[in-house]
Amino acid sequence: YQGVWRAASSQTVLVSGESGAGKTETTKFVMRFLAMAGAGGAEDSMSVCERRVLESIPLLEALGNAKTLRNDNSSRFGKYTELQFGRATRASEDLSSGADGARVDRLWSVAGPRLKGAKTHCYLLEKVRVIGPQEGERSFHIFYQLLAAAQRGAQSGSEGFGEACQLVWEQLQAVAGRRSKDFVYLARSSVESLAGHDEADDFRSTLAAMRAFGMEEDEMADLVATLLAVLHLGNVAFRA
Repeated sequence: YQGVWRAASSQTVLVSGESGAGKTETTKFVMRFLAMAGAGGAEDSMSVCERRVLESIPLLEALGNAKTLRNDNSSRFGKYTELQFGRATRASEDLSSGADGARVDRLWSVAGPRLKGAKTHCYLLEKVRVIGPQEGERSFHIFYQLLAAAQRGAQSGSEGFGEACQLVWEQLQAVAGRRSKDFVYLARSSVESLAGHDEADDFRSTLAAMRAFGMEEDEMADLVATLLAVLHLGNVAFRA
């Protein structure tokens, strides 16, 4: 951050390591630190843009992360994240002295650059995981989140999984009561859930991330419908 601010030059952070080393969590810590550095270290001072950058992370994890034998939240794709900062700004403060309160000086201070946007380039997504996770692992989180949210919605309506829009709930009703073992693509592994996770609540975070990306309700519903279509395609049997 000091390099961006003082030297006004681009900086690079390379996060590497073997599977399960903590690359995903480390990347989130770095992004959070850089977003909060410009806000003076206070969450309450973060801008709408800074909040949206951080709130978008759950969507990338839902669509690109999965449980492996070594890690419950392993990124199954590579990503290059570009954080874009604005220029440092100057703020002034009038100082007064004397009985009449006349202005006698002006103190200039320089505020650090603020996060203005971000761009993530994704590559090498492990697409084969969609159709065949090995035993002890799972497919991408989003599929299990959808089924958990549908189950929660069947019990208590759309309010059961947060502020989901009606269009999304209409799509989820089609798989209410279904479990991962009911879909060939997911049933190839016996692991259905993650310890310590409420995946219906995770789906609520995914929906919030979609909104952070600026997705409209119909776009969110179309994405959910497409994901459910993938699961149903796995159950199609062809007979020669």
